[in-house]
Amino acid sequence: MNRPTDTAFGRLQARLQIDTPLGAFLGEQRIALLEAIGLQGSIARAAKVVGLSYKAAWEAVDDMNNLSTEALVLRVAGGPRGGGTTLTAHALRLIAFYRALQAEHQATLQRLQQVLAGPAQAVPADDALAYRRLLHRFSLQTSARNQFVGTVQRVLADEVEARVWLDLGSGLTLEALVTTESAERLKLGQDQEVHALVKSGAVGLWGPEGERPEGLNHYPGEITRCAWGQRKADITVALAGHHLQATSVLSVACARDLGLTPGGQIVVGFRPADVLLAVAA
Repeated sequence: MNRPTDTAFGRLQARLQIDTPLGAFLGEQRIALLEAIGLQGSIARAAKVVGLSYKAAWEAVDDMNNLSTEALVLRVAGGPRGGGTTLTAHALRLIAFYRALQAEHQATLQRLQQVLAGPAQAVPADDALAYRRLLHRFSLQTSARNQFVGTVQRVLADEVEARVWLDLGSGLTLEALVTTESAERLKLGQDQEVHALVKSGAVGLWGPEGERPEGLNHYPGEITRCAWGQRKADITVALAGHHLQATSVLSVACARDLGLTPGGQIVVGFRPADVLLAVAA
């Protein structure tokens, strides 16, 4: 069997449609109609923009309103400006969700197309399972339980190492130490979104008043969960003033010495060198 090529496929395009048990809910044309209504303030004018008849546009709006958990389009009759049509906050959120999902869908297809255009031995042409495994890698999950998402504040690099500071929001900062080669490969730059991963075994715990090594990322918090094994304890901490949480796995002896119990105050910390960084492909 001949292997599909980039030329044979052309440019792979994502066609995304969201269905419900009662029928089609959202697709490209309906999203475009909602966007046009938001800009035009009129279903009639929006219908012309997207190439629908007035009747078809009204039916689509009625259908979406009926299938949605909240109204998407509100019609205002009369008034100083003669009435009009507006989108609800729920509609704006739905449009943003659809466009984000569409962008991720398209990005996945583009990565797959690179494989299709690559060496023939990369994935057998007729091996559906191999392609499924490939797609799964695009949404790979990690065993690192401490996962933080932030934007790059600053990168300070020399010939070998790069220090990267991430803004996690609400005034929380995380420092990572990676090789300069890795920073260049990830193309780390100002305001770029980055995922920071830290294994639970690399996260230490200290009492609020206890001494701790210098140069750590450290954050005060409250213990929300303690799981005790024969040799190890698994501790979950909610970081003070944030929605974030961190987990630490340490010896039972150390955990008992610290007197760890749910509701207790604690400081979590980890070295910048123990942070792994990841960016979307």
